[in-house]
Amino acid sequence: MKQEKASLLVDGQPLHLLISEALKSVCGEVFVSARPNSNFLSSIQLPVLFDEIENIGPASALLAASSQDSLCSWFVVACDFPLIKKETLQTLLEVHTSFNSPPEITCYVHPDGTPEPLLAIWTPSALERLRVNVTKGLQGPRATLQQSRSELVKPLDPRWLVNVNTPEEWESVNASK
Repeated sequence: MKQEKASLLVDGQPLHLLISEALKSVCGEVFVSARPNSNFLSSIQLPVLFDEIENIGPASALLAASSQDSLCSWFVVACDFPLIKKETLQTLLEVHTSFNSPPEITCYVHPDGTPEPLLAIWTPSALERLRVNVTKGLQGPRATLQQSRSELVKPLDPRWLVNVNTPEEWESVNASK
């Protein structure tokens, strides 16, 4: 991408704002995780959690959240899901809280069966497992998800899981609206 995904515009609104507004509908407090040198930080009105460890990808954001509060579960939404809605998050939260003993990770699953750990609810035990995995060189959140007691949720609308990593994917999302 030629610009940070968080600052891409969806219906005239930066993607990070669209996602944070959806999160505010289901969470008491919303944080943004970012690298210290992120360009979009000056435009946000939310508390920022800076990546703890460089060059380990999304695991760094998850670990920063856990360091902020290691006793709570974290609703994690990566900044590259332009089609999520309030309903996307409400559905996941309803599934997570429907258990007497909630799963360690509740996440959506793509139509091909691949779990999506970056649109998920992570409990303290899963985040601690991720921290241990990172020290062993296993920094991908999906590896931790596979080791955890997880609940995989089929989305009501598969478009919720569309994620953009290239300019072509971004153009495709905009063309489909």
